[in-house]
Amino acid sequence: MELETAYWDGELVISVEPREVRMSHWIHAPRAWRALDGQLLFDLAGSDWDLCGVGGEDEDCLVLALRRYPGGAPARLLTIARGSLEMHLDGESLPAGELLPRLEARRP
Repeated sequence: MELETAYWDGELVISVEPREVRMSHWIHAPRAWRALDGQLLFDLAGSDWDLCGVGGEDEDCLVLALRRYPGGAPARLLTIARGSLEMHLDGESLPAGELLPRLEARRP
């Protein structure tokens, strides 16, 4: 997994912070910001949330799969709309900077 990836011609940047949580078990905690002005959308660095995958980069929204380590709960889906960078977690609107509190509020 790349440490930093730009999407939509550089409009959005997502980086990951790899961290070993147990012997040979790694998580990649993501952070995302708007490249134009550096506005931070979310920062999960240092948390137990792992970026499992990113899809939809050729469409009008990215879909990020996030899974909490450890645990067997299904991944939570975060969508980010192209242009507005509006976010939704599991289909619910999400203000910038509120991702971690919202994830932690609904722990399985």
